[in-house]
Amino acid sequence: MNLVADLIDNHDLGLGLNTLRHAVSIATLYRWLDILDNEPEAKFHIWPITLVRNNVFTYAATRREPPLSRTSVEPLLPGDYGAYTVKGTMIGMS
Repeated sequence: MNLVADLIDNHDLGLGLNTLRHAVSIATLYRWLDILDNEPEAKFHIWPITLVRNNVFTYAATRREPPLSRTSVEPLLPGDYGAYTVKGTMIGMS
């Protein structure tokens, strides 16, 4: 599984997690990302995304509905994910 999460002080943070070997709940993922975030008061949501290659090492992300619930105890499914502000801007993008 590839996880796209750009969270810390405008530095890119790419995370990878093998969900076939380690089951992680969605609430646990949010908790881990909250720990890494230097601005805990700044709320964000994790969305499933579709990545489309534009060029060499250049991809565009498109959100798929709905965002993951912060309180879900469901396991995180394999796939690509992006962190977005509550206003809908992908974190780490300018």
